[in-house]
Amino acid sequence: MFALILVVSLILGLGWLARRMPGVGRASNNALRVVGSLALGPRDRVVVVEAGSTQLLLGVSSSGIRHLHTLDAPLPVAQPSQGQNIATPFAQLLAQHFGKKP
Repeated sequence: MFALILVVSLILGLGWLARRMPGVGRASNNALRVVGSLALGPRDRVVVVEAGSTQLLLGVSSSGIRHLHTLDAPLPVAQPSQGQNIATPFAQLLAQHFGKKP
């Protein structure tokens, strides 16, 4: 009985440790990254993804992912600083791109 408890606790402990270690179990892809995102609702988002040198505007919802637009000029990537909210400049750029007032 003691051996069974020891093996189960060892499996749970190693699983917990594996989730906490960065880079374990996750494939890193430097050619694909999320530039920014904006929540439109509880399950809907607009995401700008950079694939190589191309930026794509994607709509993400509970029903799937849809390609909305390929950006002609890449969005500038804001570097986070103290007290700066990155989501707000992205929302303003997205509104300007589609001709809406921020």
